[in-house]
Amino acid sequence: LLDPELGFGEGYCDGRISVEGDLIAALETAYRSMSTVAPSNRCTKLISRGMAYAQRNSLYGARKNIHRHYDLSNDFFRLWLDPELVYSCAYFPNRSVDLDEAQIAKMDYICRKLNLRPGERVVDIGCGWGALSLHMVLHYGVTVRGFSISHEQIGWARDRAAKLDVGQRVEFIEDDYRNISGKYDAFVSVGMLEHVGPEHYGEMGRIIDRSLEPTGRGLLQSVGRNHPRAFSNWTTKHIFPGAYAPSLGQIMGI
Repeated sequence: LLDPELGFGEGYCDGRISVEGDLIAALETAYRSMSTVAPSNRCTKLISRGMAYAQRNSLYGARKNIHRHYDLSNDFFRLWLDPELVYSCAYFPNRSVDLDEAQIAKMDYICRKLNLRPGERVVDIGCGWGALSLHMVLHYGVTVRGFSISHEQIGWARDRAAKLDVGQRVEFIEDDYRNISGKYDAFVSVGMLEHVGPEHYGEMGRIIDRSLEPTGRGLLQSVGRNHPRAFSNWTTKHIFPGAYAPSLGQIMGI
């Protein structure tokens, strides 16, 4: 009762709470009703603040948070992601494409937005399993340095680069984005800003600024909200520790 959303989720997973009938319909009803009451009570806010402190995205904390989510094993993510393991919102140019095609369309859309040219240098901040970096190398003739602090992701990306024989044009680095060095013609970050945290937006902006050539271009793709608000305590505790989806205003401030 102190935090109903967190308590219900944990009670359901532990078997202490059961739902007779359609679970999804029950959750939809509950979430619709929440719009008519205060979004959180005092206890919920105290729990949220405590978790935010425990999961703060310092150099050490960020690595711990990412490990808890992304290093569950690549086999787990392969069960439900597309073959390229693209773990972010897809782009559906029309109704006929499936998810696999939409993820490829998204990567190509990003490359066109960046106006990539052969021979350019690109930094991929939060490169995941390397799909976008490899797409840029294979189809746009650029060289890429991809950064992630997930050991499982970097290992997978390096293996794919070796199998595709493009290791001389793409480098996957297991390191924090705050340690990026060098100059680049373009930077891209897809689905990683959610793991930075509002307190580090200014820092990330300065890193992007110092990394780009004077005529460089950049692209950020992120889950977002209409207004600043933290994830639920359930999501923060059990799914995305240390994560925060920014509002458009917060993104513009970067």
